[in-house]
Amino acid sequence: MGFPPFILSNRPGSQFKAHRSEPIEKSLLLSMAFVEVSGPWEEGVASGMKDNRRKWMWLFLVVLTAWQFYAVRELLAAFALFFLGFGAIAAVILSIYFLQKTWEAGVARVAVSRNRLVLAVRRSVAALEDLARRPVRRPDSEPAG
Repeated sequence: MGFPPFILSNRPGSQFKAHRSEPIEKSLLLSMAFVEVSGPWEEGVASGMKDNRRKWMWLFLVVLTAWQFYAVRELLAAFALFFLGFGAIAAVILSIYFLQKTWEAGVARVAVSRNRLVLAVRRSVAALEDLARRPVRRPDSEPAG
């Protein structure tokens, strides 16, 4: 007793339908196991509609996937632009901060300096401040008029 002769169909949408056929050789059966066998029982409007629906489903999935890649790429581009923009703003703020700290350290160093030139400039600034505090007219003079 041998195996019953079956012809298996691997058409899209079919669930391995087994169809009895007349007895055939085992070697022929094994060679036909991976061959699509179609007959008048599977042809018709239903299989054409299934293929058409399947084609549109794959097209929809491809478009949806491509759109997802496009959206991810756009989000990454926006993130890169924001990163560059905020990085530029941070660089400007940090450079101003470091310039201010450098100026502060330089002024503090000059203030404690005992260089003759610095002492002369300090005396000149003190003299100008003294002149600025004096009134322009004498206290007992009459207004011009």
